[in-house]
Amino acid sequence: MSSIHDLVKGWLDVLKGLDQPGLNEWAKRQGLDNKGSFIQFKKALLQHGIDYNALRNAYHAERANQLAAICTHELTLITDADKSLNRYAVCDGHGGVLWHGKFFEHEPATQFEAEIEAAKKALWLAGKVKERIGAQGIRLTIKLDAEWLSFQGDVLKGQARKNNIELHMINVPGVENPADKWTTETGFKKWQENDLSILAFEIQG
Repeated sequence: MSSIHDLVKGWLDVLKGLDQPGLNEWAKRQGLDNKGSFIQFKKALLQHGIDYNALRNAYHAERANQLAAICTHELTLITDADKSLNRYAVCDGHGGVLWHGKFFEHEPATQFEAEIEAAKKALWLAGKVKERIGAQGIRLTIKLDAEWLSFQGDVLKGQARKNNIELHMINVPGVENPADKWTTETGFKKWQENDLSILAFEIQG
């Protein structure tokens, strides 16, 4: 603790001028990007009046506002996965199947991982829609029946922000998920078989 504290103290003038990503980069250069060291780094910052968590929240809020400002279109996708069958499905907001088949590149080890991978496919597809319509940013709502994922999808939200996708996740009951039946169907449908230009709608108001 003392060595990290001393390091922070020696760089205090620089650290006070950094935002959260800047602090992350500085910590990485100093070899403090492992869990134990980073916790001590945040404690040392706080002792010198730098609240890392507050800076992180402020940065994410600012980024969210910037992203919302450039989103001109929105779309809804519905996902599901079945680990036991090694299958996924992505439907449009009305329940029409857009993309389904087997996980070939990476076979999920758990149902949790399967649901994550299916949601990642929806996120990737939204990026393709964004490119197709020429939008700078797009708002995506993913509906899924994995309640824990709608609250714990930080990895998805981070990936979405990097690609100018404003991500919202909504949990729906499994019996109301139209993607569910496509995770048990044989065969497949490629995402390229769809007209991506009609999947997104202009944001009104």
